[in-house]
Amino acid sequence: MKKKIRDVDLVVLSDTHLGTIGARAKELYLYLKKKLLVIPMHNQYEQLCNAHALEQLGVPVLSALNQSAIDVIKKWMQSENKVNLDYSEDPHNLIPQIFVNFRQDSAQSKKLSQQTPLP
Repeated sequence: MKKKIRDVDLVVLSDTHLGTIGARAKELYLYLKKKLLVIPMHNQYEQLCNAHALEQLGVPVLSALNQSAIDVIKKWMQSENKVNLDYSEDPHNLIPQIFVNFRQDSAQSKKLSQQTPLP
């Protein structure tokens, strides 16, 4: 009997990810050093926030899969760019900085939340 390939197997075995970027996926793909190109789901606040954070790290972000996205995807496929984060920092030193950054980014967060219509 053939063993079924699980989603988690595909994530670990693949070198790249082209798709949405929600619920802890961002951290997993970064930790596994995957080459990323993301397309946040429309009207999903978490997806917009994750896409914005990844864009700040140099990950290409598409707003939609359309004709104009083809050149971006081709360029991404030919590149070797991966985000390499250093996880060696002491969390006790990072946590205060996270709160400082959160306050500074509140304006950006407000802007993203305004792009997400509420039901």
